[in-house]
Amino acid sequence: MREYVDNVEENIKAGRLFSEAEYHTSVRLKSMTGNLTHMINGGTDYIELRMLDLDPTTALGVRTSAVRFFRILLSYFMMTPMMTTPDKINLKLDQGRAMNEVVALENPTQQTIYHHEAQNFLDQLQLFGATIQWGPEYQEILDTMQDRLDNPRLTPAATLMDHEVDGSLMSYGLSMANRYQNRAHENPHPFTGFQEQPDMNADELRQRLFGVMGKPDNYQKKSE
Repeated sequence: MREYVDNVEENIKAGRLFSEAEYHTSVRLKSMTGNLTHMINGGTDYIELRMLDLDPTTALGVRTSAVRFFRILLSYFMMTPMMTTPDKINLKLDQGRAMNEVVALENPTQQTIYHHEAQNFLDQLQLFGATIQWGPEYQEILDTMQDRLDNPRLTPAATLMDHEVDGSLMSYGLSMANRYQNRAHENPHPFTGFQEQPDMNADELRQRLFGVMGKPDNYQKKSE
C-alpha cells in the first residue's frame, strides 16, 4: 500500500501527474475520502479495474458475465498464496504483458498459441470453484470461457469481425448506438440526474439509477 501511495505522490511532485486522478493503471486503489495518505493506515475502500474495453453489444458497456468472471478471478487470486519477492512479481508481470501483446495480434478466429496455459488456468479455476461451492451462475461463466477457448469463433473479437464492412466497424457501432438511444427515449422514466444535480456524489447517483436495488442489505454510509 505504501509503495502505491509513494509512487503516485512522487509522480505528482515530479510534475508527471497533476493529481492522483491522472494515475492511469490497470488497477487503482481508492479511498472514499479521496486522501491517498489515508489509505496507508485506513486501507482501501474499493478498487477500480480499468482494463476492460467498452462492450458494444450491451447498452451498459459491460455484461454481467464479465463482472462475474472478474469476481471469480479476484476470489481465486485472493485465496492463492502471494508471491514473496519483487523479482518474482516483476517477472510474472513482464511475462503477462508479453503474452498479452502476442494474443492481441493473433487472428481472433484461430486458436491461441497459449491454449495449453489457458486450459491449465481454467482447470485451476474449476477446482477452486468446486472447493468454495459457488453457484451455477458462476459455473456457466466458466463453461462459456471453456467454449471460447475450444472454439475461438465464439470470442467477442471473432464475433465483431462478422460485422466488419471494408475493414471498419463504424456502421455496426452506429447501428448499436442508435438502438440504445431509441431504447433510452422509450424509457418512461429517463435518467436526467446530472441535468438536475450535476455535482451528485456516487451514493446519490447509485440511488437515482437503482433505487433500493443499488444498496446491499448491509450498506452503511461512511462518515466523511
